[in-house]
Amino acid sequence: MSLKVDVTDIYRPVRERLEAFVPLLLALIAAGAFMLRARVRPLVAEIVRSREALRKANAELEQRVAERVAELAESNRPTAPRGRRPAARPRRICSRHAGELRRSNAELEKFAYVASHDLQEPLRMVGSFAALLRRRYEPKLDVDAREFIATSSTARRACNG
Repeated sequence: MSLKVDVTDIYRPVRERLEAFVPLLLALIAAGAFMLRARVRPLVAEIVRSREALRKANAELEQRVAERVAELAESNRPTAPRGRRPAARPRRICSRHAGELRRSNAELEKFAYVASHDLQEPLRMVGSFAALLRRRYEPKLDVDAREFIATSSTARRACNG
């Protein structure tokens, strides 16, 4: 007695199950591609906008450099005929601007000192308050709260120098 088995009969249930999963698998792939496209499209748009902004800024900077170079070339052009001394006007302008610049820098240094001094007390208070919170409530705080307190303490120390 010989048993005759058709191989297609054995694999038919497996093939039918696979055929049922293929549309589902294709739908998942399509959904994944759609989601990926939805996330990538804004990134690509941002890159394009950034590239355009950078190109515009670069062109503007090139224009400003060209204008400044032309301005400097014009101011450095000799005003007196050869053999004679050039006019002293550019030197007077430079020394006047240098004096204004020194005065402006001194004012800025005074302002920076006053602003720094005025901010020290609030900074000390924030640091003291963070240390008090840490001492009193550390066992009750979650990881994020401990991290916030540590970050504020680190920032305070960095600002104090």
